[in-house]
Amino acid sequence: MKIYKKGLILSFAFISSCGVKGSPQPPQIDLPPTISYMNLKQQGDLLVLYWKYDKTKKIRQKVYINGKAINIKINHYNDYYWIDYKYPKINKEYCFYIKTTYKKFEKNSIIKCIKTTSYTKIKDKINVKIIENGILLKWNNKYNITNIYKGDSYSEIIPIPYEQIKNQNYFIDNKVNLNKIYCYYITATINGIESNRIYSKCTKFKDFFPPKPPINLTYIVKNKKLIIIWQPPEDKDLEGFLILKNGKPIFNAVIKSYYVEIKNYKKGDIFAIISVDKAGNKSKPAYLKIE
Repeated sequence: MKIYKKGLILSFAFISSCGVKGSPQPPQIDLPPTISYMNLKQQGDLLVLYWKYDKTKKIRQKVYINGKAINIKINHYNDYYWIDYKYPKINKEYCFYIKTTYKKFEKNSIIKCIKTTSYTKIKDKINVKIIENGILLKWNNKYNITNIYKGDSYSEIIPIPYEQIKNQNYFIDNKVNLNKIYCYYITATINGIESNRIYSKCTKFKDFFPPKPPINLTYIVKNKKLIIIWQPPEDKDLEGFLILKNGKPIFNAVIKSYYVEIKNYKKGDIFAIISVDKAGNKSKPAYLKIE
C-alpha cells in the first residue's frame, strides 16, 4: 500500500515537471492597412472618389469601377488620395472600390456607389490679388453656395472644401505664408449638385506692404543711460526694429525688444525707430528728440 502511494506521487511529480505545451500560434498575416474616410461625389462632369490612408508601407492601390479595374491617376497629398473620373453617361450608377496589395496579401475597401445626374455648368473667372492681410479671390457671379478648394499646386488640391461662401463673390484667404504658392478652384452647389470647376492662377504670396511705425515713443534717463521705450504696431509678421541716431544706424541688425539703452547721447539728438517685417519691408520712421 505504501509502495502504491509513493509511485503515485512520483508519477504526479514527473507530469508536473514536464508542463503542458500551448496550442501552436497561427502565422502572422501582414495585411494592408484599412482605407478610411472614403467618399464619392459628383463635380460637374467628374466623379471624385477620395479617401484617407496611412501609407507607411509600399502598398499598391488599384481602383475598380463596377467590378472592373481601371487605369487612372491617383492624386496624393499627405494622407489623402483621390481620383477624378470623367464619367461617360448621365443617369447611370457607378460603384467604386479600392484593392490594396501588400506583398502577397490583398484587401478590398468598402463599395461606394453614385448615380450621375445632370448639373448646371457655370462660366466664370477667378481674379487673384495679393492684399495686405492675405490673398483676395474674386469671381463674377454670386451663387447660393460657393465651394472653395485650395492646394500647393493643381495636383495637390484635396477635393474637400477649404471654405464655403454663401451669396458672395469674393473670399479673403488670410491663412497664407510668405513666399509660398497657392492654387484654388471653385464650384457652385446648385440643386444639391456641385458644378464644374473654375480654376484660378497659382499665386506666390509676397508681402509688398510696409508695417506701421512704432507708437508712444518716450525716454527716461537712469544711471546716466538714456533708455528709449516704445510700443510695437499691430502687425502680425513683425520682425523687429531699426534704431537710428541723427540719421545713422546704431546697430547692424534689427532688435527684437521694445526698448534700447544708449550710453553716448546729448541734448538735441534725434532718434528714429523703424519697424521691419519678415519680408524686409520698412515702416516710416517714428522720431524722438532728446530735450
